[in-house]
Amino acid sequence: MRSLALLLLFSTALFAAPVPKNKNPEPDEKRILGTWEITRAELNGKDFSKAFWEFQENKMFSRDQLDGSGGSEWVIKIDPSKSPKEVMIGDYPGIYLFDGDTLTICYRTDNTRPEKMTSEDNTYLNVLKRVASPVKK
Repeated sequence: MRSLALLLLFSTALFAAPVPKNKNPEPDEKRILGTWEITRAELNGKDFSKAFWEFQENKMFSRDQLDGSGGSEWVIKIDPSKSPKEVMIGDYPGIYLFDGDTLTICYRTDNTRPEKMTSEDNTYLNVLKRVASPVKK
């Protein structure tokens, strides 16, 4: 009887179904929406000012403060089908990467798309964390 119980226990563990991963993760076009705080901002390896970015459908609002002061508005387009994933911030080509609630965006202002996540060669590197408070306009 004991052998049968051990065999049953072993076979149950061996053939147990794995926990399924989310088969339908939220598409990047939805995932990017919301307010993000730039926690790291670099150009040519040097820090530059941090800000808050709010993404709405096809728009990005850059603000100096969470209360909405200062800043600008940009048209944004993303293409998650490319590798690395591509972004256009206005006329500036870039790449982006999601890692949980962290979003990393690299872009250049010289109309050439960066190939890797770095702040070298006149590339802006922005590491953003999602924040709960909306930016006021």
